[in-house]
Formats: sequence, C-alpha cells, structure tokens
Amino acid sequence: VSTVSRRSATVIRIPPVTLSTNSRNPYELRSIKRRMLGGKLARAERDGVIPHGWRCYGWRTVWLSESGKPVRSIELDQAQATVAREALTRIVAGEPKQQIADDLDRRGILTLDSKRWTIQRLWYMARNRAYVGEVVMHLKHAQRDFTFQVPPIIDEATWQAANAQLKRKPRLSLDVHPLNGLLSCAACGGAMSGTNKVQAGRTYSHYRCTRAWKHAHYGPVRCDHTTHHRAAERHDAAESAVRHQAGHPGDYLGQPVQAAPDTGRQKAAKEVARLEALLARYRADYTRNLLDGKEYAQMRDEARGQLAVVQAEAALIQMPVLRDARESLDLIHALVGQGLGWREVLHRSSTTLHLAPGGQLEVKLRV
Repeated sequence: VSTVSRRSATVIRIPPVTLSTNSRNPYELRSIKRRMLGGKLARAERDGVIPHGWRCYGWRTVWLSESGKPVRSIELDQAQATVAREALTRIVAGEPKQQIADDLDRRGILTLDSKRWTIQRLWYMARNRAYVGEVVMHLKHAQRDFTFQVPPIIDEATWQAANAQLKRKPRLSLDVHPLNGLLSCAACGGAMSGTNKVQAGRTYSHYRCTRAWKHAHYGPVRCDHTTHHRAAERHDAAESAVRHQAGHPGDYLGQPVQAAPDTGRQKAAKEVARLEALLARYRADYTRNLLDGKEYAQMRDEARGQLAVVQAEAALIQMPVLRDARESLDLIHALVGQGLGWREVLHRSSTTLHLAPGGQLEVKLRV
C-alpha cells in the first residue's frame, strides 16, 4: 500500500487481491465437485476400472505396471475375504449378529478402519452386492448408477440367503420365554428375564435375575442370584404348579396374597388419552389455518381409526375382581377346565412365580 499526497487530497492505492478457492461461491464449488466426480465416474465406467478411493472390507488396491505406467487394480485380501465369508455364512445359519460381532472382537479381528465389529457393520456387509462381485455406485446429483466388477467373495445364493435372514422378523419374546412378566427373583424381588445362549451350535434358553445381571455390568452387585436357570425345566415346573393349584386348592388357601395391578387397562387408558389429545391438537391447528382441509381430514381420520382400535382392544380386557385366595383358586380351576395353556391361566388369574437361586419355584396369588 502506498500513499501519495496531492494538495489537500490523499490517494491510497491498494494492489489487486487474488481471491482464494475457498472464497468462491459455495454453489459454484459444489457444481465443480459434481462435474469432477461425474467425469471420474464416467471415465471409470468407460474403462471398466472402479474409481480411486473405493474401500471395502475384503479387497485391497494394488498397482501394476503396464507398458511402464502404473495401473491400479482391485484384488481380494485373502485374510479379510475369509473373515467376510465366515461372517456371512454364520448370518445365513441364523446366528445372532451381536454374537458374531462379539466373537470377531474376541479373536482380535478389526474392521477396515481398525474399529470393533457391530451389528450395523454386519448388516451393511450382508446388504452390499460387492460381495457377489458387483459394486454399485450412485451419483445422486447426476441420478445415475454405475456398476463395476470386482472379484466375488460369496455366490449369489449365499448372499440372497443372508438378506433373507435380515428381513426375517424375530420370534416374539413370549414364544421363547413365556414366563417373562410372570417370573420374579425370590432373593431380591426383581424381574427375571429370558436370555439365549449358543454353545456348540445349539441354542439354550435360560432365565436370569435382571437386577443381578445389570448390576454386574453397570454397577455394584446388589443381588447374588446370578444362576442361569434352564427355560425348559422352569416351563415344566410352572405347568405342574398350575395343575397342582387346580387339583389341590387347599394347599394354597393359607398363603398370603398380594394386590394385582390392572396394567392392561392402565396402558389402554393412557393410549386413549394420547389419541384424544392428538385429535384436539389437529382441530386447533386446523382452526388456526396451520392445516388445510385435506391434511386435517387425513390426519383426523387416521387418529380416529387408531382410537377405535385401542378402544375395541380395551373392551376385550376383562380382569376379574378377586377378593381372596379362594376366588383366585376357583378361577384357576375354571380356566384349566376350559383347556387354556398354563401361561394364559397364570396371566388371567394374576398369579406370579418366584424363583429361588436353588431352582425352587414358589407360587404367589394376587387379588
């Protein structure tokens, strides 16, 4: 910068400033990046070579010399390909993804970015068609798909089977562990929940004290009931207890009873209140012109339909009013006579079971 005095005026000369690339219009920069990426992908598609920078577990980039020029190529990383093939095969076999991830971590196998395995990583692996030899890259701004060929790791049938396992809905918890919600720990009074364990290719179902398990992992242990009880044995014991109650009610008359909460009706009432408040809010938004007539009608009808379903389900919840142990035992006898399953009998009669660390099952009547 130079200053020149001319009588009463002072002229300041500022040299021209060259704008950096970062000072360009951000829209122009994005346009440049789109054109560059589009050109790279178009050239890669024409030459049949995947764009530089593509990384995926199971492959590696190597440079070969052709006519004195370095040429990039994608080839299998045999160690990673073996792990990927094993993981996908175990997914096809129905093994839980969390168990697969834990096993890979325990063996010291890291992902491509040197991190631990997770369910999400295995899920993306099973969804990626690169493992059958097809890399599909989508350029969103150009609305085009580019497909490149790489050495496959598994065949099409295995990949389809892995995808079928991902889409398969898990079995309901009560199908595998019907005592969930009915079984409590005799040592601390906390709930006991079902869990599965795979050993030597077989799945074993157990019940364990949830409080003891949580404290063992996240804090000081407050319950010493850490035994895992075989689910099948507990189911047989629960069925025997129900039949004994129905056939020998006199053995349970002197037992103290507890108050049974009406959780079914409580949940239904909360859902009805929520949907009614939602309808009121839709009406208020329509009154203030925040919703047009078509939007309001659609949202209102959907909420009304949900409300009708909840009210119909609530009407089916019939929790009997039991005054003492005699009425509870009579109800159990009647339900067993109707041919209902043992879990349904326990649920309808509000009967719970306490499981001691030694495996003894104790029946608790609730009225």
